[in-house]
Amino acid sequence: MTALVEFFDHRPTSALILGNHDEYLLKCFQGTLDVIEGRKWLWNGGDATLASYGFYDQFNLRELTSTLNRLEPRHRLLLERAVAMVLTERHCFVHAGIDPHVPIEEQDGRTTRWIRDGFLDYPDPFEKIVVHGHSITQTGLPEVLPNRIAVDTGSYQTGRISAAILMKMNLLASSPLKRSALRSACDPSMHACTKSSLSSQGRGESLMPDVCSSGIRQRKQYFSQAY
Repeated sequence: MTALVEFFDHRPTSALILGNHDEYLLKCFQGTLDVIEGRKWLWNGGDATLASYGFYDQFNLRELTSTLNRLEPRHRLLLERAVAMVLTERHCFVHAGIDPHVPIEEQDGRTTRWIRDGFLDYPDPFEKIVVHGHSITQTGLPEVLPNRIAVDTGSYQTGRISAAILMKMNLLASSPLKRSALRSACDPSMHACTKSSLSSQGRGESLMPDVCSSGIRQRKQYFSQAY
């Protein structure tokens, strides 16, 4: 997170796109995470995220929110400045996707962070080519389709974190294990993080609890008592 903060400090024209796991962490900073969400987050990587901040096993989440804001206020600011979407002349950058039946300019933030059904299997062109992550590709490699470019290559399973570099004539889809030039109609260069892995992938359900066991060792997570 600190590296990302510094990255965006030095590139003020760049945009960070908020993902669903990032939203969990932001809610944790804001003290608005509820019990069902919290459990889902823990079971899907939130335990590792909180461990990276020094919180293991039993902890008080009110204290957690206070401590996070005291120790890492710049992390919260970065997440609060993140956007749901970045649009260029030909491309739409989002975390998960868009609702094909809603104009791009009217997309809901929750949809752009969570959608799968109705987007991944949509066969027709969108208003713009959608560049997204969130759903791991079937090949485990970046995939270029007529209406979208998918860059989630399942880093927690494959060890590959992939990126799409859009230039005037070519799309370079790259990962630590693969690098291939793919012909595509692309925008002039721009900076947009389409898959911001601020919270690790993993395990989870959330009213903000007083006590939580993240189960770093036992893999048992629970939230109890409303905030």
